[in-house]
Amino acid sequence: MVIELKVEDRLEGISNFRSSKSKMLMLLNEQDLKDHVLKDILELEAAREKTKHKKNEEIAMRILMEFVRDHLVPIIANQESAKKMYDALRNLLENENPSQILAMKDKLRQIMFKKDDYISTYFMKIA
Repeated sequence: MVIELKVEDRLEGISNFRSSKSKMLMLLNEQDLKDHVLKDILELEAAREKTKHKKNEEIAMRILMEFVRDHLVPIIANQESAKKMYDALRNLLENENPSQILAMKDKLRQIMFKKDDYISTYFMKIA
């Protein structure tokens, strides 16, 4: 399976992480590979199952590589599993730090619409 994404549709950074994450997980789910990025899957003993697991892992890793822009490739390229690649992206781009969230809320509260501002200028400040 070959994925051909436009460059502008790929994961750029924090700005489009949520939407890219949803698209990525949907594609992985369609291919029955979602568990490879969300759970630690132990390798199986049987040769046939082991080969299938390895192939599925490689496909999941390839999907993740195709979903990121070039500047994020070095961050995930040296990871040894699809789950570790996905976790590296999440740790880098997902804002779950409470102090960051509080600081951003405070900044948002301080942005005020001034009398001489245009509405477009105000929304640019918020963004």
